Order: sequence, then structure tokens, then C-alpha cells
Amino acid sequence: MRRDLWAPDEARYAYVAREMVETNEFAIPHRHGEYYAHKPPLMFWMITAGSKIFGGFTPLATRLPSLIGALLSLWATSRLALRWGGPAASWRAPLILMTCALFWAKGGMGQIDSLLCGLEMAALALLFSLPIRGGKLGEDKALSSGVAWRLGAAGLLMGLAILAKGPVGFLVPLLAFVFASIAAGEARRLRTWHWLWALPLALVPPAIWLWTVTQSSPPEGYLDELLFKQNVGRAAGVYGHKNPFYFFLLTYPGELLPWSLFLPAAFLALRRAGGEAWRNARRLVAWIVTVIVFFSLSPSKRDLYILLAFPAGAILLALGWEHLARMPKRLEPRLAAGLVGILGIGCIGATVAGFVQPDLIPMNTLWLLPTGIIALAAAIWLWKTSRSSDESAAESDRWFRRLWISLFAIFATVGGLVFPALNPVKAPNVLTAVAEQHIDPEDPIFLYQIVGEIFALYAERPGRYFSGPQALTRAMDAQNRGVIVLREEHWDRLPESVQQRLHSKNPFVTGSKDMIWCPFGEIKK
Repeated sequence: MRRDLWAPDEARYAYVAREMVETNEFAIPHRHGEYYAHKPPLMFWMITAGSKIFGGFTPLATRLPSLIGALLSLWATSRLALRWGGPAASWRAPLILMTCALFWAKGGMGQIDSLLCGLEMAALALLFSLPIRGGKLGEDKALSSGVAWRLGAAGLLMGLAILAKGPVGFLVPLLAFVFASIAAGEARRLRTWHWLWALPLALVPPAIWLWTVTQSSPPEGYLDELLFKQNVGRAAGVYGHKNPFYFFLLTYPGELLPWSLFLPAAFLALRRAGGEAWRNARRLVAWIVTVIVFFSLSPSKRDLYILLAFPAGAILLALGWEHLARMPKRLEPRLAAGLVGILGIGCIGATVAGFVQPDLIPMNTLWLLPTGIIALAAAIWLWKTSRSSDESAAESDRWFRRLWISLFAIFATVGGLVFPALNPVKAPNVLTAVAEQHIDPEDPIFLYQIVGEIFALYAERPGRYFSGPQALTRAMDAQNRGVIVLREEHWDRLPESVQQRLHSKNPFVTGSKDMIWCPFGEIKK
């Protein structure tokens, strides 16, 4: 992969996984030598396994769990679309999903949410496959056996989702299934005694891990923070990301563009079709609403929290596409072509602006040009198709394929050209050579008033965090030589006695932060 690991999540998770291996402590994740209770360990375990496959904590090893999650989501989306809409929907739905901006970005990013979504989607695919006969669920032995293994497998998958990101991995898919089933008039799915053992089965994977933790003499405060402070605190918005209650009402259609332009028409088309089509529309809308409402109740909101709502939107579009009348002449296709064209104009304009004023955009804007050219060409292609007088289903299907090809090409150039061009800004590669010259292999890099996992990761040294100058001074006295990393704005917070011991003040940039690194002690010759 040409894109380096970026802050905050990718670098943090790779660093925590690396520290797992270095300390041989796999039950309790650590960061900078202290326990890390913000997340359960499944992501770190999978990154560690990936490091064995790919020869280290590389970008590919770090993103492997996200890729697995994305593939699970696409598979489950295809299976559900096939069940509810037939073969055509089964290939349209995953194509729509993989060209949703949020799903595409998280599937290629070393974050937990794509893995979480994949596990949840696999569980939902099993739950929605529960058979219903004669008004009862599991009325005979053969049918009961089918219910048992589906519910059992779904429970274990939700248990793994808990190990990925906590209780939301169980609550959100379960609530989505319950309300979607009720909305579709299939509450009978919920009436079976198998739930009495299948739901507790979801607690088995996290229970085994927590038992292992208790046997490992956990540090004081670890379990309290993991089980209570993190969950209650995040629900209360203690850890930031505060946004207004309507936040997801804006981000969901925005992240689904340009496909979201067709959602109202697809919904209305399914309603007009009636019967099973209308039942499926109610089911999918209830699924989407449940996910959005659940996360809207907390003041802490990020767009990636509602990733599970995007497969439902993709399936709804795939089912409704068959029923959209006179698609090529509707307003939505022209709006979609216009949005693609605006993207192209924006990329070309940014390229020109980068040449006129190089400091305006923190990258070589020449890499934006291919995306702009492809987007403009795609907009023209789509616009001409939308003006066709042919109103047949075949023409509608042709327009769908052209929109998908256009979006896929745009995303491919962004991922293959634009993102790697941001590496000099997003990744502190300079610290690799700095650490080699100024820090002994067994010694840590000092991080002053910044947690900075990314700096320890790229320095290939353990990190050590200091909140005040006294502890920093004592550590400098104990270490023969080393490097301090801090924000430029924090330079004045260093006492003059510390500043005088530093050989130089070297600026660098990571993301939007202006940083400096400063060597101290003996200079390697």
C-alpha cells in the first residue's frame, strides 16, 4: 500500500498492537507502557496476526481487519439483496455500497468501524434468514435446527463485535433486526425460545477475554474504565466529538451522494409496487432509522458511527432501481452528473491553485489532476446518457453501470494518487531517521504534553508521555541521549533549563499540527 499510516486511529492501533508483541501482553492492551482501556482487543489481535503474515506492522497489516470487515459487509449486503430483490439486486447493492464515500474510506482505513460493520452485517444476514412457517418460528424439528444454528452463529458474531468495539456491537444490530422485523410485519421471527440461549451466547467471547484479564492481575482501574467509564462516558459525550442532534440527518445523505439523490424515488417506487416490495422498503427504512436514532441519542457523534445504516440504504436503492420509471429522463440522474462534474472542476481548480500559490494546499496538487479529468469526463458521459430519449429498463440499467464505473474510477485515483501524495504531511517519516541517529534502540522517544502514538510508531521506539517539566527533566537525567517531540505552541511551556539542554529545534508538520523535535544528550558520531 502506497499510503502510510495516519493519525489518529491507524497509527494508534498499529502502535498498541506493536506494544502487545513487544511486552508479550495480549490480554490487556497497553500504550506507552500504561494500560489502554479505550477499546477491546480484537482489532489489536487481528493487526498482530496481520503483522505475522506481512512481515511487520505495515499499512497492509494494520488495514487487514478493515478489509475483512468490508468484504463481510459486501457479502452480507449481496445475500440480503438477493433474498429480498432477486439476482439483479444482489449485484447492484454491493456495487452501490462500495462506491459510498464513507464505506469506501473506512474499508481502506485501519479503523475498527469497518470490521465492526462486517461482523454486524454477517449477524444480520443470519438473523434475517430465519425461516417463518405457518405463523410460527421453528415449528418442526428440521426447521428448529435451522433456527438454532443461525441464531447461534449470529450470537457469536455479535460477541466478536463486542470484542471489536464494545456493547454497540450487540445492541445496534439486535435493535435494527427487531424494529426492521416489526416494520415488515414479521414480528413472528422474534417468537422462539431459541433467543433464550442465543442472546447470552453473544456474551461468551467477551466473557472469555474478561476472565483471562482477571487471571492476569489487571492494573488497578483498568476494568472500571473499560466496562463503565468508557461506555458511559462515550454515551454522555465526555470524550469529545460533540455534535447537534440532527448531525446524522446531514451526514447520512451527504456521505451517500450521489446515490442518495435516488433514495426518495426508490422508496416511493417500492411503495407504489406494494406487496413484498413495500414490505422490504419498510424493513430497510426501519433499519436505517434505528441506527441513526440510536447514535443520535448521545451528544458524541461521528459519521462513522452509523456505518451500519449504509448497507441498508444500498439495498433499498438496489431494490427500488427495478421499479424506477423512466429513469434516464428523471431529474436525479442529471443532478448526479452535475455533482460529479463539480467534483472534477474542484480538483482541476485546486490543481491550478496549488501552482499559483503553493502554500495554499499542503500537497503536490498535480496529483489531483487525474481525478479532476476523470470526473469531468464522467459527468459529460452521464449527462449525455440522461438526455437519451430511450426510457427502457435496459437504458436505466446502462445508466446505473456508467455511474458506478465513474465513481469507482474516481475513488481509485483518489486512493492510488491523491492519498499517497499527502504522506509527507500526514506521516512523520522524518522521525525514523531521527530516532536512528539520536535514540538508542532500547530507549523511548519523549512526548511532551502530547500522547502522539504516531511519533513513537514512526520512530520505531517505545513512547513515553510527560505532562510536566519535572518528570521530563528526571527522565532526561536518566537517559544518555534522546529526542523530545512536542507541539510548537508548547515550546514556551518548557522551562529555560530544559531548553538549554536541547541541541536544536527542528520543525515538522503532521496533519494540521506544527510540531518540533529536539535532540538532547550525546550526539552519535
